[in-house]
Amino acid sequence: DTLTQAERDLLAQLAGNAAAPPPVGADAPTPPGGGAQMMRYRTQIAGLGNVSLGRFDERFDSLSALKTKEGEAANSAQVNRRAQSDAALIQQLLGIEGYSDALVQYYVEADAEGALLVTFDVQPGPQYRVDQVSVPGLATAEVEDVPMLRAALGVQSGDAVNHDAIAEGQAKLAVT
Repeated sequence: DTLTQAERDLLAQLAGNAAAPPPVGADAPTPPGGGAQMMRYRTQIAGLGNVSLGRFDERFDSLSALKTKEGEAANSAQVNRRAQSDAALIQQLLGIEGYSDALVQYYVEADAEGALLVTFDVQPGPQYRVDQVSVPGLATAEVEDVPMLRAALGVQSGDAVNHDAIAEGQAKLAVT
């Protein structure tokens, strides 16, 4: 018999004799009594230095695939899949803070105790700034209301592009 176990499993699935594979993105279970080696891991983010990030840490800690399962054993494929997801999350969170050109790479290595250390190497790039603020409808507002409406927006030329601040300002304008 020249078929590998993987080929036999695939043929069994095609014939309808095996359970469906786990959904894409799901953590693959480790077979009882064997399979992939389970390891503990931890994470760190390098390269942010003095970058001002508002709610970055809070959001990352609550949304990160790695952080939410940190300390639990996982195989290397699970850790790698979670790290890929978290690299995209870091890029998205940096974009919210105006770092739209951020580059995020990660690497995984074993530490002295044999646990995995996932390091995200971040190059945030420049923080984009608001060039000009345009508020449609100000031309039709009462002249004495214009300063109050601009203040309600809370975003001015020269501010860092912060999607949270912009959304909050738009919400304030909507009720003003």
